[in-house]
Amino acid sequence: MTQVALLTRIKVQPGKTEAFLAAFQEVFTQAEKEPGTLLYVLNRSTDDPTLFWVTELYASEEALATHRTSEAMDAARTAFPTSSRNRNTLSAHPSPPKAFRPRK
Repeated sequence: MTQVALLTRIKVQPGKTEAFLAAFQEVFTQAEKEPGTLLYVLNRSTDDPTLFWVTELYASEEALATHRTSEAMDAARTAFPTSSRNRNTLSAHPSPPKAFRPRK
């Protein structure tokens, strides 16, 4: 099976960032329970507090479909239907290199 990686850029309307973060808390909780969700990370731009990046890695297309159809994702999409999203889907390398942390 081929892993699926997503990198999503989300631009939130000014004044709505705290509500956005609250809505996505349930998404994070759900992602932790999904065995096929290998990585789910939200990053916030240091230059623009309304710009977020979501990095996702799934074990398979089926795992991605399970995540996309979860109640938590439906609720988040309903809460923010007009957020600007740009998504890139990537096929993960079958034998990715080991992750590492930069040394201090």
